[in-house]
Amino acid sequence: MNSAETKECPVCCNSAEFYSTSGADYSHIKCTRCGEFKIEGRTEAHFINNKDYSKTVRNNISNWIFEHQGVMLTSKDVAFLINLKPPTIQKRADKLILFFAEHFPELGKEFTFNDSTLDTLLNHIKHDYTTFKFILEEKDIQNYPHNLLALSWSQNMTEFFFLLIDYIEIQQGYIAITPTDEIQITTNGWEHIEKLKELNPKSNIAFVAMSFDPNLNFLFTNAIKPAINDSGYEDLRIDKKEHNNKIDDEIIAGIRRSKFAVCDFTGQSGNIYFEAGYVLGFGLQVIWTCRKDEIDNKKIHFDNRQYNFLTWEENKLDDFKKALHNRIEATIGKPS
Repeated sequence: MNSAETKECPVCCNSAEFYSTSGADYSHIKCTRCGEFKIEGRTEAHFINNKDYSKTVRNNISNWIFEHQGVMLTSKDVAFLINLKPPTIQKRADKLILFFAEHFPELGKEFTFNDSTLDTLLNHIKHDYTTFKFILEEKDIQNYPHNLLALSWSQNMTEFFFLLIDYIEIQQGYIAITPTDEIQITTNGWEHIEKLKELNPKSNIAFVAMSFDPNLNFLFTNAIKPAINDSGYEDLRIDKKEHNNKIDDEIIAGIRRSKFAVCDFTGQSGNIYFEAGYVLGFGLQVIWTCRKDEIDNKKIHFDNRQYNFLTWEENKLDDFKKALHNRIEATIGKPS
């Protein structure tokens, strides 16, 4: 990589290296928190000049970039980025416990963070919370270590340790922290990790459930399929696949192989509700979509109105395709 200039990251404001891009209208950045990404010139200026963005907004964007290494940010992404919401506390815990399992895969093995500052903080929060708070305030290391904060979508070290100790250790029992401040994944933790791995984390398939009405083929061809493919996934729509078995069996088998599903409820077919229910039952995520007029007229069944639907209009398919692509990358991430 070319020589770099150290400056402030335009997104999270931490230290970052800026690499030469030979006059191109974007910056190539390697940030201590965000990781590596590219950002269009006017988008970079937008984040530098908008000082009113809160630290929470900037951290959420940083966390998203961390999960999408190498991404190029453009002006079209700004609205999506500033409205990002963190995952649930359970999903954040899952990210952390899977990280532990990946780096310390030996059953029963105790480990530390291999970082003197972090290990010191862990010791203080377990044994002397007042000193822990004092260190955070006096040493100004709220954003340290950056990679674990970004991994767990934590705003600061206080939030990180709440997730690690109060939730993962005490409430869920996935880890145990020894008197010498070493960490061990418990039996309960390994069982949870095995369940998480059963949810097809390596799958690159997106199951598509939608009406078979040929009048809606344009929606699949021009929006749903390209949004899925542009996110790095292979689309699987059962009516487009040859099979000799009953279609219900093919649907269930397809869902089992998938990482997530895009379910479009336009037309209110009972089959789509059936398939979405199976996806949820298998513990996979559903991205909910429907034509705007059906949402406006409250045609969606009452029990499903709680979900955050993406809506589409025939004359605005490009907007829907972009929104679906963003939703996939924000909630599912890129394929492993």
